[in-house]
Amino acid sequence: MVLQFSSSDVRLLQRALQKFAKLSRRDKADAAARVGEIGLPTWTLCPAPALLQDEALLDKLRAATDLHDYGPLPFFPELWPRFQKEFPKSPEICISAGPVLDQRGWVANFADIGVVVKPVQRPRETVIAAEMDSLGHGPKQLKTLPGYICEEYLPGWELTKLPSSYQHPAAYRTIGQQVGAFYADLHSKQIVYNDALMRENGESHIVVDETLRVRVFDFGMTVDLRLYPDLRGADVQDLVTVLPEVLLTWYVEAKEDWDKVERRLQRAVEREFKEILPTLAQLYQQDIAYIERNAFRGANFLRNDFVDHFLTGFAEGYPGYKRR
Repeated sequence: MVLQFSSSDVRLLQRALQKFAKLSRRDKADAAARVGEIGLPTWTLCPAPALLQDEALLDKLRAATDLHDYGPLPFFPELWPRFQKEFPKSPEICISAGPVLDQRGWVANFADIGVVVKPVQRPRETVIAAEMDSLGHGPKQLKTLPGYICEEYLPGWELTKLPSSYQHPAAYRTIGQQVGAFYADLHSKQIVYNDALMRENGESHIVVDETLRVRVFDFGMTVDLRLYPDLRGADVQDLVTVLPEVLLTWYVEAKEDWDKVERRLQRAVEREFKEILPTLAQLYQQDIAYIERNAFRGANFLRNDFVDHFLTGFAEGYPGYKRR
């Protein structure tokens, strides 16, 4: 099948994808409903055609049934040339679990590279992801559309899922050194990762390749402190969710408008945060304490003695770190 989309068609679809990224949750749900009404494929994340008025283009989308399983992936700048070249030899598409309108992203595996496309969680995420790419700590950032991250799918294994041949003290020390260097570079730029690198369910944001090179992904909770303490909204909210002094209760009755509830919580959290107002040093220490708790939490998946080697390496990679 030849892809019957002109350059102007693709540009129009890309504009629609950008508009969709800015919609509230309620408006996204309305857009999804309209897609079903007009007989178009209900794309997992982004029913962008509902925003279009070009009937000829809508007809092309209805007819391109071979593309329906790929959602909006083919129309991203990094992927469109590849789909043109390789279609109908389909890349393997893996859609992560999650609610229909709040997917974490897609992975498209081509012969030479895996590509991840996911919605931006916070406006700062794209800038920080690009910085971590330039420092060699994160995935290579690829050409994308506003409102979305497009990046290299990191080859290797999550730390908690390393093959047995890599599970030895020297490996965990080497991994710890690189994670420590990642935190040291992050904090030197007045940024905190502010998220769990290892979770109780066995997932990890640390990827280790066959050469033991370590990279970290997912900077959605990361907070830029270069304007601290002049922070607002989501920045404050994200910091407070990991501070031991504050407990946020994210319980919302089903009938409430989530966007309004979120704004109300942000205002309340800002007031609470001003009363606490930790120093930058305290926030960096909180970030490090988080990795310590993560390491021992990861002991459910790592041998206990490997945790010690990991933290020994972390101290070597992060000057001034003293294990408590």
